Amino acid sequence: MILIDGSNAALQEKIAQNDWARAIYHDVVASVKPYVDRHQHDSDWMVSRLQMHWKTHYARTFVNGAVWSHGEGCALVPTVRFAGGRDWATPYAAPQLEDIRPFDEDERGLWLQNRKKPGEPWEWAPVSQTGQVIEHINARIMGLAERAAFLYWFTGDEAYAQFAAEIFWTYVNGMHHRANPETFEDHRSARIIGLATFEVIHEDIVRPLAIIFDFLRDYLIRTGKDVGVVEGVFRRWADRIIEGGNTHGNWNINQARFIVFLGLALQPNAGYEDGKGCEHYLARFTHVSSENQTALKDVIPVEYDQASGIWPEAP
Repeated sequence: MILIDGSNAALQEKIAQNDWARAIYHDVVASVKPYVDRHQHDSDWMVSRLQMHWKTHYARTFVNGAVWSHGEGCALVPTVRFAGGRDWATPYAAPQLEDIRPFDEDERGLWLQNRKKPGEPWEWAPVSQTGQVIEHINARIMGLAERAAFLYWFTGDEAYAQFAAEIFWTYVNGMHHRANPETFEDHRSARIIGLATFEVIHEDIVRPLAIIFDFLRDYLIRTGKDVGVVEGVFRRWADRIIEGGNTHGNWNINQARFIVFLGLALQPNAGYEDGKGCEHYLARFTHVSSENQTALKDVIPVEYDQASGIWPEAP
């Protein structure tokens, strides 16, 4: 293997000396390598399955209550689709990657399998009735990109980097060109909406995005990508989570895990004119509370029942 640097020496040793570690590593490789190999001669196959506004390039996305409504405007690049609905319940199944139509965007909705009808037929599903299918597809694809980014760091094989980077950049650049979701009515869901989902505590795609960026930052720079775009999206995402959060129950803890991932992927505060970099966002987890985000130092005395030691809602 060609090593990028010596920082993975301990992991190499662990894999070499332990059957369990070797088995895990081989499982990681097996889960993504067929897609990486395919990417070498069909670079659109995986990227085209991301849930994007491939045709309309909507620059703005609107929700009506707790479901997606419509998009407006036309960005320079394909933009990221917002979730179909806040409610998890839907008769439609998230398809296997092989069953997703490439570059699919149709005014009739998503081409999905209806699990509630006899024979489970494929049909056009209105986006507002698809629950969280959109975000689950994107998260699944980004999870593969995350594994590939790790394997690039571990092996130095640029085939993994190419695969991960094209998925990552398509998504993040698409989010850069799409505004935060907007509402046109005063609904209780309006305040808690994230960039990709209806609740800031369910922005699960943040974790693989941050990890991919950590592994691929130098590669992205070397291949001409503007990492300032990535950092801008990450900062906007963290701000929305902080603004759209809730200080009680399990919300602030679940918000914090995303804020920390995004913060760790950024430069130090000094790298940004407004001073909002890594330290700024990590402090929102450790000791700086705000209206909708309780820091760790305040969680214990405020959220725990001091007499019983009981947490009101487990994270």
